[in-house]
Amino acid sequence: MRTAWRPLALTVALLLAGLQIWQAISPDGAGQDFIPLRHAARALLDGESIYQDPLFVYPPTAAVVLLPTVLGGESTAFTCWIAFQVACMLYAAVLVAREARERDRVPVAAAAIAAMLGGLAATRYLEIGNLTPCLAPVVAGVLIAFRRGEWTVGCALLAASLLVKPLLAPLILLPLVNRAWRPLLTSMVPAAVVLLAGMVAIPGGSRFPEIVRYWVTGTNLHGDNAVNNLTLHGWAEAHGLRQSLATTLAVLIAAAVLFRFLVMKNPGAALLLGTFLCGSLAEASYLPVAVTAVLLTPSRWLIPGLALLAAPSIGVVTPQTQLVAAESLLLTAFFIEQSSWNSIRSISFRA
Repeated sequence: MRTAWRPLALTVALLLAGLQIWQAISPDGAGQDFIPLRHAARALLDGESIYQDPLFVYPPTAAVVLLPTVLGGESTAFTCWIAFQVACMLYAAVLVAREARERDRVPVAAAAIAAMLGGLAATRYLEIGNLTPCLAPVVAGVLIAFRRGEWTVGCALLAASLLVKPLLAPLILLPLVNRAWRPLLTSMVPAAVVLLAGMVAIPGGSRFPEIVRYWVTGTNLHGDNAVNNLTLHGWAEAHGLRQSLATTLAVLIAAAVLFRFLVMKNPGAALLLGTFLCGSLAEASYLPVAVTAVLLTPSRWLIPGLALLAAPSIGVVTPQTQLVAAESLLLTAFFIEQSSWNSIRSISFRA
């Protein structure tokens, strides 16, 4: 009986995920974040600027990877895209579960599936078709490789991901502080060459510096759209609070992460969460990457944050507040793990 809850938890997680996936599939159109991806791929085939659609805000090399999205009608392509997204997140759940102790693998997989696909977080990105959830297995591969000392493999995966979306850029700090300079250089230099070649050869690619400036300023997640920005700055703006308060909190959190991340069991997850909270831009679509990263070191301290992601909108607070609170709780878990409470910590999910 003590282990009966494990398969039950996995079953419930899969059922919740199935419900969200079913609701995300639209027979009459495509998600608002998928359409720019398809437009960029179509523009590349037509020899036109990939940045004709102002909502395509990725490196020019991403348009090459996205070429399969032009196949079929828009609704069919979007359905296939959702299936690909889901497959990526399920694979990420498998990767993190395999890294856990044998008795913890089923609950870790259940936690990953529920948090990524079963609750409020999933409703915010599945229906729009954002690219970012597809990076969930990539972050798992990078951090697992780094953990095993396979710096060349990890850096190669990291460099490849930056050519599609530079979301995992904070992880460059890990090989730097571990003096894995040669693997880093042999991966990043070719990636930089490919990016420069893409800026020259791909129609419209020379506009990429404008896209970078757009990222730095928080894209269009301001004003009425600030409710979709899951950073401290976005949360403060959406709630009419002073930006100085958000800036102060962000500086304190960033300093704490940088001061402590070297002694953390999973510094990569802390770096990503710290960046998401303290930067200028973070969306709900970033959360599958965060969930994958944090579950590489499963702990009971992570449960409150994961539960907020897996739950539907709780109504007492806004969805933005719920998701920002989830990020904050996940990051807090890493500090608790390294605190004086080490004597009572538990890395296991056992009942």
